[in-house]
Amino acid sequence: MVMKKITSIIILLSSFICFSQTAIKFIDSESKLPISEIYSTIYKNEDTFENCGGSNKKGIYKIKIRELDNRAKYYLQFNDNLNYKPIWKEINTKRKDTLKIYLKRSRFFYDTSEDLLKSICGTYSFFGYTPREPTNFKDLPEFIQNKTIKYLKERVGELEFEKFELIGGQIIDLKEFKRI
Repeated sequence: MVMKKITSIIILLSSFICFSQTAIKFIDSESKLPISEIYSTIYKNEDTFENCGGSNKKGIYKIKIRELDNRAKYYLQFNDNLNYKPIWKEINTKRKDTLKIYLKRSRFFYDTSEDLLKSICGTYSFFGYTPREPTNFKDLPEFIQNKTIKYLKERVGELEFEKFELIGGQIIDLKEFKRI
């Protein structure tokens, strides 16, 4: 019986050790108020899904990373809301303080209303592989970035191109996708 209790305590303690926990607070950059119901995703090394979740009423999202790899880099992605501009930010898992993310309102921002229906473009699902979603043209690989910008400027002109904002997409690492 004593051995069973010791085993249970060891299992419980090891489960605490294998998790890294960081708190993230989402704040509206204009009003400086916390934002609830912000759904974000955590990636390991840019393309491996790690975890996801939403912020509470105080704007806090406590992320958990199972089996923390100290050699890996972890990133926060927020790209699922038309009201705020997307975020792609590296997370320092060694720090235990609260990371404050100030979300900037997009030009599509509106106050919620029950009479208003909103929707964002969907993305493809790759069953086990999660591609990175670019948040602006600079996130695209350079040769694609240059071709895309050149094409758009030719189609709409310099002035109209300056008004463009990238609001979605996926960057697929074919080697990693095939491996998974």
